[in-house]
Amino acid sequence: MTFAIVLLFLVSSPAIGPRSSTAGDAPDAGAITFRTDALAAELGMADARLLESYGAFSVAVGTARSLAILEGSGRYVEPLPHPSYLDLAAGSVDLQALSLAPEPAWTLDGRGMTVGVVHFYAPIKEGWIQAMRARGISVLRYLPQDALIVRGPPAALRQLSLPFVDWSGPYAPGWKVRSGLPADGLVDVRIVVLPGEAPEAVQAWLGHHGVPAGVFGGDKPGILGSFGTGDFRWIRARIPAALIPSLALLSSVEFIDSVPRNRAWNEETDAVIQTNMTGSDQRRYWTAGLDARGQVIGLADTGLDYDGYPFKESPTTIVSGDIYNATNVARRKVVRYVNMGVLTEQVTWPGGSGPWDPWSIKDCPSGHGTGVASTLAGNDNGIGPSPNDGNALQGKIYFQDIGGLLGATSCPAGGEELTYLPEDYRDLFGPPGLVYNDPNATVRIHSDSWGSATNAYDVQARTIDAFVWAHPDMTILFAAGNCEAACPSGSIGTPTTAKDLVSVGGAYNPDTPGGLDQNDLAGQSARGPTQDGRIKPTIVTIFDGDSAMSDGNPWSGRGLALDAHWAGTSYSTPAAAAAAAIIRQYFTDGWYPAGRPIAANARSPSAALIRAMLIASGQQVTGSGIVARSSTDTWPNNEQGFGRVLLSKVLPIAAAGDTFGLQAIDENATGLLTGDAAAYTFHVGSPGPVKFVLAWNDYPGTLGAAKTIVNDLDLEVRAPDGT
Repeated sequence: MTFAIVLLFLVSSPAIGPRSSTAGDAPDAGAITFRTDALAAELGMADARLLESYGAFSVAVGTARSLAILEGSGRYVEPLPHPSYLDLAAGSVDLQALSLAPEPAWTLDGRGMTVGVVHFYAPIKEGWIQAMRARGISVLRYLPQDALIVRGPPAALRQLSLPFVDWSGPYAPGWKVRSGLPADGLVDVRIVVLPGEAPEAVQAWLGHHGVPAGVFGGDKPGILGSFGTGDFRWIRARIPAALIPSLALLSSVEFIDSVPRNRAWNEETDAVIQTNMTGSDQRRYWTAGLDARGQVIGLADTGLDYDGYPFKESPTTIVSGDIYNATNVARRKVVRYVNMGVLTEQVTWPGGSGPWDPWSIKDCPSGHGTGVASTLAGNDNGIGPSPNDGNALQGKIYFQDIGGLLGATSCPAGGEELTYLPEDYRDLFGPPGLVYNDPNATVRIHSDSWGSATNAYDVQARTIDAFVWAHPDMTILFAAGNCEAACPSGSIGTPTTAKDLVSVGGAYNPDTPGGLDQNDLAGQSARGPTQDGRIKPTIVTIFDGDSAMSDGNPWSGRGLALDAHWAGTSYSTPAAAAAAAIIRQYFTDGWYPAGRPIAANARSPSAALIRAMLIASGQQVTGSGIVARSSTDTWPNNEQGFGRVLLSKVLPIAAAGDTFGLQAIDENATGLLTGDAAAYTFHVGSPGPVKFVLAWNDYPGTLGAAKTIVNDLDLEVRAPDGT
């Protein structure tokens, strides 16, 4: 796992692999299972029983009196909620009650094996997994709390007698289905198969039940195809809802997921993000040369009118060379234009260097993608008259056209349908030879101003976590989403529900009518939490402002003469991505730790470190739009996350006389296992506020689980006096 700690004085931390569980004798009913740092002798004196030791902590069982005695002696105690429950997306399962019910039938596959769930009485240890493997049982997935989906001989699972196992049983069909799927009609679904299973077998089953392959769209059943790789593969299909219960009975099926609809989320920004000041020093990072130079930022949106002043090569040249087939970081602004309609085989490429799909650029009269790109890195200095530059002034854009409106030429109410999005998001962030894998451009930041209104950790959210887990230096940012009016709690949607990305909400800009400014949250900015209680958004930037408009023609040579006023988290997100690019430049150009560029100090930061830095920069928004849920309401919260990005709080510049300090730990190699602890000592030389941030790239969650966190890290800060 990669983690990062940032101390402000600033720290960032690493991520680890899937966590296992532990066990011993099962605790008595009614007892309290808890985590503690107490010694075995102290537990005995408190009438508590040690279950397992993990190095940094132990798990024990006792009574309320036991916990009171230990707390009174200065020991840490934390009751574990529902230790005998499975926390599933389909609902909590009481294993004690289940153990009293008649055992359901075990479903066998063609090899005579069965799929089940094994629950442990404490966090899982590697030795316990080895003990199961010795009995011919293979581990497939982790389930909270402290359980595993496994495959093995039915006799071995039925008679699993191990001291650390307190329950085992079949993987029930009802646990495999996303709640809320329609009960009748045709349903668009993603059918995830368990590791080691072939999607083709499920496709064959569907074919035998009237769902043909190679037919998808319209009002008939059909299969789009199979996707994914390794231990995570799925089938996209439109099936009769009546088939879902039978489909869930198949031992090869892990989960049946819904398919939400993705859509786009419809000048002062740069100063607010840099210093939140007015006057000559308001853009001091640009002045110092921290303007995202050397950074190539990926952007997927509805099309880019790249002949507009902020993007064209020069006053007289639109592009140099073949922008569609050749990446060239020497281009002034747009280093590559990838038409994702070609990649997804929805558009036929006619060859040559002309615009192969002009309708992807003309999809909206004002050009959502053009406005987003302008906010990200537009720069018309010396070319056009606009005063509104993008936030990553010298950054380059790697553009991916993900289409628009099913051929329509105007934006319908409610947002834009994104027709060229690939089913497998690995083909968005890292297709062969492109984006992350392009040998001619280092794309390590990706901005995405689109998503759905479905609050779920689904296939696509998990795919993003899997991509960042496999590519720990790729920082992905997604818009929190918008509402027609005031956003209610839990209005965040997938794929922004992923764990390993930066989700971006919005505050107003300094000249918003009605006296609103950057200290006021936009009511239309989607709120968290996720279904499993995680804070969303991560941070906020400016929700509205002025940026370039498209004239619908990439070869007119100008774009539209006037900028437009845009509003939405679509525009918060590229501003945050630009801030991430400046943070990345701070490390890649060797500004850390001296506060000035030293080539020998250059380093490539992880996504966890950049996420930690953005969080550490967050300043609390205290104006309107704040809804106090109680008198003890706290910040960070699910309205603004960790606050509004302010780079002058995290990136010290020596020449500017900054007196605050930054310390960053980017742990990419060692990682942590269950029960491990990593200790760091920091010297704070003067009184004042100190901020610690821990961030990590977490292993992809299990779709059928109610809790998506796999590696649950804790940050403990102790002063020299022990407090």
